Amino acid sequence: YVDDCNSNVLEENFEKQHKFFPKFAMNRIIYFNELKKNKKINSGLVKLLADGKSLNFEVLFKTEMTIDMMAKPVLIANPPLRFDDLDKGTQRRYEHLQHNSQFLPEFTEDDYENKNFIADESISNDIINIYYREFVSIIIDYMIIYNESGFPDKPQLFKNETNEIKELNDEFGTFFNENFIKTKNKDDKISKSYVKELYQEVFNKKITDSDIRECMKQLNNIYDKGLRINKDRGGWRYLKLNDDDDKNNSDSSSSSDSDNYSD
Repeated sequence: YVDDCNSNVLEENFEKQHKFFPKFAMNRIIYFNELKKNKKINSGLVKLLADGKSLNFEVLFKTEMTIDMMAKPVLIANPPLRFDDLDKGTQRRYEHLQHNSQFLPEFTEDDYENKNFIADESISNDIINIYYREFVSIIIDYMIIYNESGFPDKPQLFKNETNEIKELNDEFGTFFNENFIKTKNKDDKISKSYVKELYQEVFNKKITDSDIRECMKQLNNIYDKGLRINKDRGGWRYLKLNDDDDKNNSDSSSSSDSDNYSD
C-alpha cells in the first residue's frame, strides 16, 4: 500500500524515471525522502504523477509498457523547495503540509511552546505491536468524517507556507512586485522594452518579448501594442515604477499613443 522511492526521480534532468514508474502501479502512496541540495523538482513529472492517469513508456528498445498510475506522491523535505517551472498547472496540483514540531534525542522534556519534544524511537514498533487497534480506530473515525463532510479547510499555516513556496518559485512575479505598482490611472504606463531591459539587468539573463508579454499576462496586465512611450512602442497602462523616478516611463506628458502600430 505504501512504499518509498528514490528522490532522484523528482529531480530535473533525471533521465531514468521510467525504471521507477511500476512502483506507482503497485502502491497507493509513494513517498520521497528529501532532495539533494540545490536540486530542482521536475514540474512536468509532478503533474504526471499527480493526475494518476495511464502512462505508456519505453521499457527496452522498441518495447513499451502501459501502467495505471495509482499512487500519489508525497515528498518529505525541508524548505525551500525549488521547481524548474512552477507554472499554474503545477501550482494547482501542489499541496503543502507544514510540520514544525521537532522530536530529537537531546530533548529531555516536552516544550509545547517551541514545539520541541522528546523523541520516542520505539513509537513505530509500539503502534504496530501494542496500539494497532487504537491506530486503526483513529483512521476509521477520520474516514467517517471525510465520507460525511469531505476534507476540512486547510489550516492557515499550510496556506501561508504554500504561498511562500509559490512566491519563492515565481521569479517574474517577485521581480514585478519589487519594481512596479498597479494603479487606477490610465496615464501611468511602462514600456515593454523597459520591463525587458530591467529584467535582464536584474537576473543577468535573456528573456524574449513573447515571454515578457506572457508573464505580464499571467499577472493580469493587458498588453497595449499601440502604446508609445518616447521611442518605445508597446507596453502596459495602469503601471508605474515603485520609486516613480523614471520620467521616461511614467511621465505621460512626454509620450503619445499610436493606434496604427502592430506587433
